[in-house]
Amino acid sequence: ADAVFGSRMLNKKDALKGGMPKYKWIGNQILTFVQNKLTNRNFSEWHSGYRAYRVESLKKLNLGSLSNGFRFDTQIILELLATNQRITEIPIPTFYGDEVSHVNGLEYAREIIWDTLRHRVKHGVSKESSIDK
Repeated sequence: ADAVFGSRMLNKKDALKGGMPKYKWIGNQILTFVQNKLTNRNFSEWHSGYRAYRVESLKKLNLGSLSNGFRFDTQIILELLATNQRITEIPIPTFYGDEVSHVNGLEYAREIIWDTLRHRVKHGVSKESSIDK
């Protein structure tokens, strides 16, 4: 694989059992559904921070054109898809502590949906999925 993503959502209820707040779980489900529809993919989750990349695969991407903010993770996925790279998802456990998130959820959602729409307009939609589970 060119990228391996850890997913808390391969078994969706496990994320809730691991302490993911329900509002974050619902938001994650909605955003993942919309992004999967826009890209014709079947990711279980677009919003996990657990990722590993093949260095050679990253060298194929224009990383300098991507955001320095929270949307960078989504932009990396879109770049991988645009360059027809293979992505694998593996299950990971969910752990939530007492930390406070500083992400504005509505702004984040707007930005990543906009990025995904731009990707669709620029690259179209592949009929073939590049995701292995």
